Amino acid sequence: MENTTRDDPFLSHFETLVDESQINNKSSKNKLDLFSSSLGSCQFSSTSSDNQSPILPCPVSTTIDSFAIKKSLLSNIEASGSQLTQLQMDFFSLINNYYDVYYPNRTNVNDNGEQLRFVICLHLINHVLKTRARILSHNAKLKENPDLDYHDQGFTRPKVLIIVPFRESVRRIINCFENLLLTMDDSETTDQLQMTHRKRFKEEYGGGEIDNENHYGKFQRTSNEYDEIFAGNIDDHFRLGNY
Repeated sequence: MENTTRDDPFLSHFETLVDESQINNKSSKNKLDLFSSSLGSCQFSSTSSDNQSPILPCPVSTTIDSFAIKKSLLSNIEASGSQLTQLQMDFFSLINNYYDVYYPNRTNVNDNGEQLRFVICLHLINHVLKTRARILSHNAKLKENPDLDYHDQGFTRPKVLIIVPFRESVRRIINCFENLLLTMDDSETTDQLQMTHRKRFKEEYGGGEIDNENHYGKFQRTSNEYDEIFAGNIDDHFRLGNY
């Protein structure tokens, strides 16, 4: 059964028409202070007087399968035995509902950088898969009835832009994508999932694996967080695309 706009944030975000009053009042913002034990003090800002604020922290009873994630991705997460932390659940609940999030508290404490990277990648892949599925569905319907009008049949198709500082950052993101996708059940797709130019990618974006035993001793003048950020391939002249 296809999700309705009400229970799927993806559909709610892209298929709900914006009211003119929201556009006219975009400079007037309502603010609400929230607190999460994992995220800390948060401030929610909205231009709509009736816009519901996010629920923070996520209730303990909340499970990842309640977030309208593609079944194939859920299967991969379950197969890996991964359990999302409270930080991941709270952060994912925000980005999955398409809130604009600014979070400056990423540190190497408790490896929260990798925790955040995982749920961000999960959200991006979930978004791309849903976009692709709906475009294919709409294409099929347009063949039967060319007079139908869909928002994704032009330059308005939802796209993803990721901005990161170094090639090592790209490598970690692609590795995360692989973990989420490459064991995916192909029942939801019409073609077999594969990664092209894999060898070339590893050559151009690899070349600097972190040596945990010797790495931190080598740069004792700097913090562990600095060493983590500047580990691996730190070339910052790159651009990588996919479609």
